[in-house]
Amino acid sequence: MPRMILIDGHAVAYRQFFALPVESMSTRAGEPTNAVFGFTRILLDILQKDRPDYLAVSFDMGLSGRDVLFGEYKGTREKMPDELRSQLERIDEVVRAFNIPVLTLDGYEADDVIGTATRQAEAQDVASRIITGDRDLLQLLSGHVTVRAPVTRRAG
Repeated sequence: MPRMILIDGHAVAYRQFFALPVESMSTRAGEPTNAVFGFTRILLDILQKDRPDYLAVSFDMGLSGRDVLFGEYKGTREKMPDELRSQLERIDEVVRAFNIPVLTLDGYEADDVIGTATRQAEAQDVASRIITGDRDLLQLLSGHVTVRAPVTRRAG
């Protein structure tokens, strides 16, 4: 059966940002790179070890309207650290440099796009693995869909 891996871009970047020390990973100009480093390492591991038939990354492109329907939606979530926000553009550049498709849709979160992609893949008998730290995606588990949290290895 063909295999597809979908990476929840923001969730993985967020996890890597907090897993790796920001103060010891930066450019000479002082630009933090810990999330970029961790994300890139995960991409390389997937490409070298998993060798999927299909691979894509999805990034959030805004709230999906849930915040209007449910006022408390993500209401307790802390603001994204500036040191992480500045790395998201670099992560997008890395993904595109690897020629990996980026799946986004204005007004939708990555988990919405990933959910749709896994259902479309399942209909075509393609197995999907989702790489994320977001437990909300566990609802997609099925005979064709697995969810895995990224494993962070320390630099060095």
